[in-house]
Amino acid sequence: MDGGTKVHWKAVRVGIDGAAGVASVFDRPRLAALQRWHSGAAAGASFFDAAGMLTSPHAVDWTDFPEFEALAALFEDELRRFQGVLQAEPPRSERASL
Repeated sequence: MDGGTKVHWKAVRVGIDGAAGVASVFDRPRLAALQRWHSGAAAGASFFDAAGMLTSPHAVDWTDFPEFEALAALFEDELRRFQGVLQAEPPRSERASL
């Protein structure tokens, strides 16, 4: 990609780092990851176009990015993570005192 050409956000592929390597994500989780990246908080995710890895959200053309839908997807993802934390079993030392 040359310095003057930006890749459209629809062409950006998203990979989430996990125990088994990088897994591609689609649909609402993809929108949530793109929203995080666009706002500067995309730890644990990688972004690619046809030419390879993208290192900055400034290399992306965000024209017509569905911001409200992406924020809703981000909220759903954060809520799911929070529910997982609440449902997690407390550490053994805390269970002994319950």
